[in-house]
Amino acid sequence: MPLVEDSAVTVGPFTLRCRKTIHHIPTTAFLISAGGHTLGYSADTAFDPALIEWLSEAELIIHETNYGIHTPYADLAALPATLRARMRLIHYPDDFDLGQSVIEPLKQGRRYTVGTQP
Repeated sequence: MPLVEDSAVTVGPFTLRCRKTIHHIPTTAFLISAGGHTLGYSADTAFDPALIEWLSEAELIIHETNYGIHTPYADLAALPATLRARMRLIHYPDDFDLGQSVIEPLKQGRRYTVGTQP
């Protein structure tokens, strides 16, 4: 089923919306909704305030951070605390200081529930 940027697609119980990101290899961000809850996924992207605003309706936002053309951690760390609290980081560099991050890194093996506090 093709995804279209200007309309939602329903697959089973899920409603998917997508948006292109700023990246040299085409990547797509998603808002995935089901059961009255929404998950946001940034995909690889340069820092894009419009994308973050689009993702901000999600109860849980998975956002990448890295060097080069990717989203700098400092830009995400400067976001409002209420938004950062709903965000989890992925794609961070090997030398990223997990213990000092003001945004929780996503943890492999941990179960996340969208719509509830951790």
